[in-house]
Amino acid sequence: MFNWTKTILGKKQKEKSGRTDDVMEVPRLLEALINRAALQIVESCKDKLMMEPATYIVPAVWGAIEKGEIDKNQQEIYNTIAPVVREINNSLQTENLSASQKFTLEYLIKGLIISKVNFMMEVLKNRMNNKPDVGNRNASLSIEHLEPLGNA
Repeated sequence: MFNWTKTILGKKQKEKSGRTDDVMEVPRLLEALINRAALQIVESCKDKLMMEPATYIVPAVWGAIEKGEIDKNQQEIYNTIAPVVREINNSLQTENLSASQKFTLEYLIKGLIISKVNFMMEVLKNRMNNKPDVGNRNASLSIEHLEPLGNA
């Protein structure tokens, strides 16, 4: 896994001495990390995800379910997500945040991962049914370069 912690922390030190105007540097790094995690989940678990409702991914990303225990596939997904969330928290130096602020950050990160995985799965299902992607006339069968129309 790409260690962008050093890059971010190195940049923060550089910012103190020489100001940078690239406000998208950290979001681009975070997006790449989250995209890789979502892609890894889809590639390794797509057969199971195809058979389950979209909500199946939620307890998998959180690592817990309200009643009962998560299954083997959900545990595998959680094991993929947990280090990503931990790395993001460590990299953003969240130790000075309150518990509520830390949870909010984790909630947003996990929500984004859930959305990305579900988006990738829906596109994959559409491609399997030979339905064209919205706004993408030359869609290939690879999900690696999948992106929603535009970025935040």
